[in-house]
Amino acid sequence: MKKLVLGLSVFLVLFVLSACNIGEQASALECQEEGADPLRVGMNLIYEPFEMRNDDNEPAGISVDIAKAFGEYIGCEVEIVNVDFSVLIDSLLIGDIDLIIASMSRTEAREELITFSDPYMYFKIIGLVNQDFADANGLTEDSTVDE
Repeated sequence: MKKLVLGLSVFLVLFVLSACNIGEQASALECQEEGADPLRVGMNLIYEPFEMRNDDNEPAGISVDIAKAFGEYIGCEVEIVNVDFSVLIDSLLIGDIDLIIASMSRTEAREELITFSDPYMYFKIIGLVNQDFADANGLTEDSTVDE
């Protein structure tokens, strides 16, 4: 009986501590205070239809819509920061941006530096070659990756 009470007590303490930690994380994300800095979301605005500029030269696209919806969800103003894709991770690591929303492949090297969320979309990576190269190497629309 003592083991059962001890086990339940340990479980209850762990449950309460986890609940406190979740509450701390949620409040850290909220930026509803007057004059709070905006959430700076880095993306490279050249990848239509995900990250681009509209006719008024304003950030637009699917990733921009996701950033704005996320900001609204956590109560933060969002600032889209146009960052060249090659330095997105560096910009995050030095604090120029707060998060990245981009069509970025998850690799082991990148996972050593940053934390990825669950992807919101999957797509095949494609390679484009000119027709002369394709003809010379027997490549067609049906060629495999190995070919």
